[in-house]
Amino acid sequence: MPLVNGTLYFFFDTFVYSNFIKMLKLFLIFLVLVIIIIAFFVIETQDFDFVEFVIIMLIALQGLFLIISGNDLLINFLGIELQSLCFYILVGLRKHSNLGIEAAFKYFVLSAYSNLISLFGISFIYGFVGTTKLKEINILLDTESNTMLVLGVLFLFVGVFFKLAVFLFHY
Repeated sequence: MPLVNGTLYFFFDTFVYSNFIKMLKLFLIFLVLVIIIIAFFVIETQDFDFVEFVIIMLIALQGLFLIISGNDLLINFLGIELQSLCFYILVGLRKHSNLGIEAAFKYFVLSAYSNLISLFGISFIYGFVGTTKLKEINILLDTESNTMLVLGVLFLFVGVFFKLAVFLFHY
């Protein structure tokens, strides 16, 4: 496990650990605990189970941990998908609401399209660079400008922005 400038790289340099990442993870744990405490008092008025909600929130937290610690495009993609899957479930968690189930299904279908665009961009980047490591991609972006690499990064950002419903991508 190489240690570079206080940053620990492990598992074939696909994960990173540093003090900043540790503090960010602690902050996310605090936020999720606050959300769970608030939900405990609000849950009585809703028609879903509190234990299901807590488990789904903890799995989404693990997806956020993957995103924060990931040093690879595919690890970050898996983290985004893990937390997105939890959000689909949270949207459709109310058992007797047809609108919630419809919204979860629409969210899932639109997310599938955004995944297609993101994975297409990742394949362009991998085809040009030969790796999915963020550190090596960053070095290559600084030194060279190739149309295929820029196109891959553009597809990747379009897919992520479509998933996040950033301006103009939610229409």
